[in-house]
Amino acid sequence: MNIQFRARDVAKAEKVLNMSIENIVADMKTTSLIELLRVGMVNENGGKLLIDKSDDELFDFVDQVFREQGKVEIMLQVIEALVDSGFLPRELKVAKFREKVQAAANTLAE
Repeated sequence: MNIQFRARDVAKAEKVLNMSIENIVADMKTTSLIELLRVGMVNENGGKLLIDKSDDELFDFVDQVFREQGKVEIMLQVIEALVDSGFLPRELKVAKFREKVQAAANTLAE
């Protein structure tokens, strides 16, 4: 998935969700994640992929992505994009968190 955030994207999500980006990420409800995907996903030309989609189209897309990759992986990709865009501290080590999630999943699978 190609996720990129600009100031206008983050501001729009903050306005819709009535929270700062830090609180959105800390809370990360499904509705918050969906709103961040709505404003952050881009197509191969850099245009916003989901911004003009109806709620039904958006939820259908999210259902498919969750089935394919899982909510936690999508959440990590969104957080990574926010770090890369400078909206969250660079000290956040998303790759390390991803490793811990994978290790926990492996343990549960045994």
